[in-house]
Amino acid sequence: MDLSFLSDAIANFDFHSLQTTLVFAQDFQQDVLGDLGKGWKSFVETKQYVSLIIGFTLGYLLRSVTNG
Repeated sequence: MDLSFLSDAIANFDFHSLQTTLVFAQDFQQDVLGDLGKGWKSFVETKQYVSLIIGFTLGYLLRSVTNG
């Protein structure tokens, strides 16, 4: 098997044109509990909790019917 094309490709490749950037650490500010609070507030304001309760209720009823 002739692999001379591979050595030619490596010899002609310009390794200096590759741009490598190493990121060791990133500094960011994030308030996880604040984000959870905003999400919960939006969940309650849009009344999605009603759909959650209906979904749990119907799921429980369907499970009890299918399990016999």
